[in-house]
Amino acid sequence: PGLTYRFNYSPGFMDPASIASYVISPDSLNALTSYSPCMLALHDMLKQQLELTKSFLHSQQSLYQSMSSSLDHKYRYTTLQDTKKVHTLKVTASEPLI
Repeated sequence: PGLTYRFNYSPGFMDPASIASYVISPDSLNALTSYSPCMLALHDMLKQQLELTKSFLHSQQSLYQSMSSSLDHKYRYTTLQDTKKVHTLKVTASEPLI
C-alpha cells in the first residue's frame, strides 16, 4: 500500500537515520542535512542565474555569427585616392566647355 510514516517509536518503526547510514556515509549525511533553507534557495538562484547567462551568451554568439556571415565580403572601402579621383571628375565635369 505504499510508504507509510509513523511518528511514534512502535516496534514496527525504524529510525530513518539508521537506514541512511547504510546508504550514505555519515559525513555526507551530516553535510546534506546541515544546509539551511536559505543556502539551498541561494544555491538554486545562482544556478538559475548561471543558466540564464549561458543562454544569453549562446544567443549573442549565434547572433554575431549570423550577422558576420551575412556581411558582403566583396565590399571595397573608399580610400583617399578614390575620393580625390571622384572629386576631380566632378570639378572637370562642372566646368563649362568653351
